[in-house]
This record gives sequence, structure tokens and C-alpha cells, in this order.
Amino acid sequence: MASINPAKRQKTGESAESVFVYTGAGCSVPKDVVCVKFDPSVVAIAKEAFEGCRQLREVVLNDGLQKIGYHAFYTCTSLQGITLPSSITEIGPASFDNCEILREVVINDGLQKIGGAAFGNCKSLESIKFPSTVLKIGYHAFYNCKNLRELILTDGLQKIGGYAFSNCKSLVSISVPSTITEIGNYAFQGCESMRVVVLNDGLQKVGKYAFCDCKSLESITLPSSITEICDCTFDNCKYLRVVVLNDGLQKIGRSAFHNCKSLESISVPSTVLQIGECAFARCESLREVMLHEEITEIVYRAFRKCESLEAFRFPTLSSRLGGIACHWGELNNKVEKVRGVVQWEDGKLFVPPAAMEERRNRDSINSILCKIEMLISLYKM
Repeated sequence: MASINPAKRQKTGESAESVFVYTGAGCSVPKDVVCVKFDPSVVAIAKEAFEGCRQLREVVLNDGLQKIGYHAFYTCTSLQGITLPSSITEIGPASFDNCEILREVVINDGLQKIGGAAFGNCKSLESIKFPSTVLKIGYHAFYNCKNLRELILTDGLQKIGGYAFSNCKSLVSISVPSTITEIGNYAFQGCESMRVVVLNDGLQKVGKYAFCDCKSLESITLPSSITEICDCTFDNCKYLRVVVLNDGLQKIGRSAFHNCKSLESISVPSTVLQIGECAFARCESLREVMLHEEITEIVYRAFRKCESLEAFRFPTLSSRLGGIACHWGELNNKVEKVRGVVQWEDGKLFVPPAAMEERRNRDSINSILCKIEMLISLYKM
């Protein structure tokens, strides 16, 4: 008895291309396939099912399909568009990776997970909108989509994985919904055209190098829900001029704002306890840093090569000290080892940059500020 081949070809018309009908796992797919439609019974596309089908131009997926497997359409270099039915809940890793002329992807409600590198290197993709059912965007999911200009993230999304949109050089702006709690390491690294980033309350963690090399970014406001800025998060954002940090932040990591050459001033909230090594190093335009006396550690070289820096100011302590300004001389005498390290001028308490950078002074600065605080308390201010 002759075996029945589960795969079959159909003619769509006299001059039409031959259409290949995919019937599921075990279906033998010819490498020269141009058009494919899916049998209504298919619930999953097997891994590597259409991998390397370089002539494949048209794909019609069936309602009822639930999962697209690993490398399913990898390197289908003639595929220009795909519409995912609402029955699909998962796109597997590298499913459409390296589909170089894929320009249009329509994702419908129902999808929950986008696997790692699912649309990596789709260099012609221009726009993507995620439905509210998507919970996570995987590692490298849209990495190196160089023409991606529009990205619409919706409420419901919880996590953006590492490198998810790294090297998307045409991406201009993003608004991160309040349901997202984590942006992974390198998530938007190298997005050179990104000018606007809106981060909303609810976001708890922004990973290492997340916005590194976003050279067009001009301003950023971090919500109070963020407790830590990780290492190198905004490293080399050369046009970043305005940074707003809110209460709730506790730690600024190593090289967090390194080489942000346009940054002119920074106000560190009172909840910050630690500023890491080279956190603001080579911020050449930085003139003023406002700190609070609660800070416990400023690591050596945190403000290294900030050539324009004039002073570290302590606004809260200054406002309290201002009420007893006439007693500054007395306080100055009572506080040991001041010797110009902590100064009072024009109604403001400040520390010269040279003093802050010297290792031998850093511990004494904190000690001096604590003593000034104590002496102010004696005057019942």
C-alpha cells in the first residue's frame, strides 16, 4: 500500500504560484517553497520547519495555531510580512531571526511570550505594536532591527529582556508602561536616534548598559519606584543634558552616567546612600552637584575628570545653617580639620571638587557634615 505524504501542493490559479500546505510535525517542506498555508488542524509549527527557505514570500497561518517553534522561519530572506492569529500564545526563539526584508508584523491579542531573538536581524522591520496580552519580550528579541522606527508598548507587559532592542538605530522614542517592572541589561544599547524615553512609576530595575550609547537622548526622569541605577546604564549618552532623580533611589552604580558630556548639573536625592566609581566621570559640562548629608559613600573617582565642576552643594543643610549664619565662624572653630574642605559662602554650604576627590578627605567630609548637623541642632534649628 502506498504511503500518503502529509504535505501537498495546490494550484491557486492558472498563473498563480504553487501553494504548499503545511500539515504539522513530520511534514517534509521543500526548500524552494514560495507560498504556504496551514492546515486547520495545525497547533504548532515544528522547530526549523521552514529554516533556510529563501524563496518563501507568503505565509498564511491558520486560526487554532498556538505555537511557532524554534528557528521555524529562520533566514527566510524573501518573506516580507506575517500576520499572527489570536490563537498564538508563544513565538519561539529565533523564529523569524534573519528575515532581512520582513517589513510588516501584525501581532493580535492572545500572544503572551516572545522568545529570544524571535525577530533579531529583521533589518527592514519598521514598526511593531504589542497587544496587552504580551507579558515578556525575550532576550535579543528585536536585536539589530536597524530600521525599526516605531515601538508601541502596552499595559500588561511586565519585562523587557536583555538586548531586546539593542542596536535598533532608527528607534526615536519609547514610553514604558507602568506594568513593566524590569528593563534588562543592554535592552536599548546603541539606539543612536533615541531622543525621548518615558519611564513610569512601577519600574523597579533598569539593567546594566540598558541605555548605553543612546547618543541622541537629551533628558531622562527616573520614577521613585527605581531603587538602583545599575552599572553603565546611561554610559556615553553624549547629549544627555537633564537627569531627574527622585526620592526612593538608593544607589547609583559604577559608570552609570560616565561620559555624559552635556550634563550640566545633578541633584542627588536624600535617599541615595552610595555613588559608585566613575558614576559621573568625564561629564565635561557638569558644573554643580547637589548632595544631601545622608549620603554615606562616594566612591573614589566618582566625579573624575569633570573639568567644569565648581562645587558639591548641600541644599538641605545650607537652608538650616542659613538661620544661624552669624555663628558660622564659631561652628568652623568647633569642627575639627575643616581647613577649607567644607566651606560656607553666599549662604551656601559646599565642598570644592579637589577636596571631594582626595581619599584622605572623603571620610572627614562625612564626619564634618555630621558634626555641623549636630551643632545646628544645638541651636534648635
